[in-house]
Amino acid sequence: MFLLIPLSAGLAAAAPPPEGWSGEANADLASRAEQTSPLLLDADGTTLETTPTLDGQLIVGGRAQYRGPSLLVRADVEGGVTTGTLTGRADETIADGLPRTDDMTTTLRKANLVLSLGPALTLGGGWMTSRWGLGLLANDGTGRWRSGTAQFTDPRGGDVVLRGLVSTGPHASLQHLRATVFVDQVTEDASLLEGDEAWQAGGALTIGKVGPKKPHAGLYVVKRFVTTASADTLDALVFDVMGSLPHDLGEGRKVTVAGEFAVVTGETTLGPSTDHPTHDLLQLGGALRASFDDGPRGAVLDVFYAAGDRNSSDGTLHAFRIDSNYPAGLMLYRQLLTAQTARSVVVASDLDLTGVPAEDLDRIPTRGSVSNTVAVFPRAWVRPMDALEIYGGPLLAWNEVEYADPLQSKLNGGVPTNPFGTEPGRYLGTELDLGLRLSAELGPATTSLGLEGGVLLPGSALALADDASMDTVYGGRALWTLSY
Repeated sequence: MFLLIPLSAGLAAAAPPPEGWSGEANADLASRAEQTSPLLLDADGTTLETTPTLDGQLIVGGRAQYRGPSLLVRADVEGGVTTGTLTGRADETIADGLPRTDDMTTTLRKANLVLSLGPALTLGGGWMTSRWGLGLLANDGTGRWRSGTAQFTDPRGGDVVLRGLVSTGPHASLQHLRATVFVDQVTEDASLLEGDEAWQAGGALTIGKVGPKKPHAGLYVVKRFVTTASADTLDALVFDVMGSLPHDLGEGRKVTVAGEFAVVTGETTLGPSTDHPTHDLLQLGGALRASFDDGPRGAVLDVFYAAGDRNSSDGTLHAFRIDSNYPAGLMLYRQLLTAQTARSVVVASDLDLTGVPAEDLDRIPTRGSVSNTVAVFPRAWVRPMDALEIYGGPLLAWNEVEYADPLQSKLNGGVPTNPFGTEPGRYLGTELDLGLRLSAELGPATTSLGLEGGVLLPGSALALADDASMDTVYGGRALWTLSY
């Protein structure tokens, strides 16, 4: 929901790099073909009949820099093209808010200049991507699959800001301390809808060398202002802490524990009620990731939490949304809950059923993000040969509060009621995911081909009338990436 500051990597290294001018180029091509079984959406038996879909993304960029004795001048340029869904677009009269489009979109991701006077002072400005911690709130969309992660991930888009920043560090004598303050105009963000305008200002403090193999920790604070096309506002304050602690066990074995926890406070006029035209915000979310690497095999445990909201009319909004590019399995969040919440908009807008629809219904669809959840996702991976990796495990998911459809809950006197008209339990279900990747190096480029499949066994939160159970949901996808 919120864009956080990227730490300016590359301004310090163990050995001084050569002085003078240098440059490099980068390109990242990704394509995906996928299909799921039909998705049951509501109590009337409405089903989203899926067809094979195909989409792709191309990101191309470059960097030029000059390095002197105590000076670094760096310029970055990067743009992205996303094709959207080339086939199988969903009927918006059935579900409105699915993260799919037939339109090709282009995005300016980077066009910035950074001036660093050693560790004492760094000044920067321009368009930049943004990421913080594990990517719960700020996610730049570059978290592609890597060997040893067992992640079911294929990001699209990412967070982009027009930023001005001032930074100091890293100071080696102070545990590589770095401090940054910034002001942003948000240009791309998974939480923003068409017509939204967002600004933010804040700062970040980190200790340690930021990187997947280095111990580090950080605190981020940002004040964010959003104005919608209908003149509603959001005024939020975010506190986000993150850290990572790798440990070498010897003999090629290592373990890493990383985490991120965020608190969002403030107020908004979005989703007003008669008694509360303005709502307070108090939203909590977090994630913990532990990984073990034993060379040709290993294991990963992800635990993530996003607060839900039992009553959106009580004056305080508690629902926390994890960024849609955060890796959280294949079927439950990306497919089923995305489709069901998109269907809620259509049903809750039907004047024959609701009289006067509630305001800001377009904010209901999750669009692939995770909310109202406590989930545990253990996985294992094995590398039977250098080019092949097999990975998978069960995702176990619960609702933090009852799964409540807006219209069904209204018809049931305000009692939390799921899209099928029943009072739900808390267990969302068990998802079994399995994947394999073939990877190869092609000179300066790397390529990978992946096949991933998932089976979702719905739980009590998705119970139908008369204690019946939803049918098993299954699906799969093929993925190809080429990076230079």
